[in-house]
Amino acid sequence: GYQVFSLRSLRDVTDEGVHFRSHVNGDPLFLGPENATEIQWKLGADIIMCFDECPPSTASRGEIISAVDRTLQWAKICKATHERLKKQKKSRTSPPLLFAIIQGGLYPDLRRKCAEELISIGFDGFALGGLAVGESEEEMEGVLKDVCPLLPKDKPRYLMGVGVIAQLKRCVGLGIDMFDCVLPMRIARHGTLLLSGGEELKI
Repeated sequence: GYQVFSLRSLRDVTDEGVHFRSHVNGDPLFLGPENATEIQWKLGADIIMCFDECPPSTASRGEIISAVDRTLQWAKICKATHERLKKQKKSRTSPPLLFAIIQGGLYPDLRRKCAEELISIGFDGFALGGLAVGESEEEMEGVLKDVCPLLPKDKPRYLMGVGVIAQLKRCVGLGIDMFDCVLPMRIARHGTLLLSGGEELKI
């Protein structure tokens, strides 16, 4: 979903999925919850993500409501596709884990609604999406304080897109287990390394 968000000038979101154009040659492409799940299975991923709609943090409440509704609708399709593929799997290796993505912007009631409905569907883990896209640290941490207590204690919690070490430490304290971010790779290209104590080393 975030990759689609990053192509916002080249895409059209519908209830079926996203029609977008290749940034390489402009070819028309389509990605929806079913084929997004199938692609991740074919790639051999250990953890696969439900297809979601990731609105910017500055989106209106109406746009966020629409994104939450679509995210929930697509999560059901992803889960059904995942279960179908698990039944078809013939090898003895473990199937991938399926994580749902909680959307809702900076609205606590919409985050809670999304989290509660995804929990009722049932997933192997839960991610918080739509953060680290321009909101303040206080706003991000406020979402975590609202949502993390709702999540099952025996399922991993994944915060998408956060990679600043000071933020990682605070977010772990709020209940997050897993992170991903392009920041360490991006700044490493220019000779900056992040150290575990929070310092930066320029080489």
